[in-house]
Amino acid sequence: MLPKISTILVIRIIEIALMTAINIILNNLKPQHIKHRTDDIKHLIKGIKLGLVWSLCFGLAALIGGVVILFITKTNPVLLFKSDLVLEIKEQGAFELAVFLFTGCIISPFAEELFFRGFIYSFARKYGFLTAITTSTLIFTLSHIPHSSTIPIIPLIGGVVFGLSYEHSKSLSAPIIIHSFGNSAIFILSMLSIR
Repeated sequence: MLPKISTILVIRIIEIALMTAINIILNNLKPQHIKHRTDDIKHLIKGIKLGLVWSLCFGLAALIGGVVILFITKTNPVLLFKSDLVLEIKEQGAFELAVFLFTGCIISPFAEELFFRGFIYSFARKYGFLTAITTSTLIFTLSHIPHSSTIPIIPLIGGVVFGLSYEHSKSLSAPIIIHSFGNSAIFILSMLSIR
């Protein structure tokens, strides 16, 4: 029997494979043009740039916010990220922690963005931008409630940011990069709060 985190990794990889296969099948049903493929590369590059710039900006904003919290409340802001799950996985050993970080920082953002922005947002977009961002963010946030012991503010903000970045860049690379860096920061801060 696979440990819990290894099971999640396997499920996420299967999700990615299935969503990629569905996307390939759906795209092969449409006529492809050279111009369309060139536009895809331009959107990919734009998405990568946007994802990196937005991640840097959010990182700086979080750092400034953390300093403000420290000075106003005299509370270490890293303690806000304390997670029993991270503590439990860290106690299981280095391998389990590595699998958790790989799954949470690379595989899960990829799988979730394929589903929430690639499918849900794209489907709802034909009914308008507000419908698309509201629908994808609401479903994204609700799917994260079981993992959160408090009001799911981070998934709510994340869903909006990921939707906006996808809308702006027309590429899933932007929300994948932002999601990946965001999860990495949250998990690193969670590990730092354990010490």
